[in-house]
Amino acid sequence: MSFKRSSEKGYIWDKAIGEGFGLRNYVKDLLCELIKGNNRLYNIYCRTGMRKDRLYSIADTLADLGLVEKVREAKGYRYVITPKGRRFLEELH
Repeated sequence: MSFKRSSEKGYIWDKAIGEGFGLRNYVKDLLCELIKGNNRLYNIYCRTGMRKDRLYSIADTLADLGLVEKVREAKGYRYVITPKGRRFLEELH
């Protein structure tokens, strides 16, 4: 699946940033951290200083959209970026 149709990309972007509270950097930073291999949200929270509630909310929304995969583990969840999420991030740059 590619994001050739701007309406589809716009829909996903609108869903990812919610009501537009300046979350673009949060989404980009979260996806970039996941590409680097940092897949625990608490570690990303400590490393980047993002607001914890927004970080968790954005991660769950991205999982609902299929841009990241939420994997259950013994100590909680880890998030893994999907190929769809990688393509989405490439088009943001």
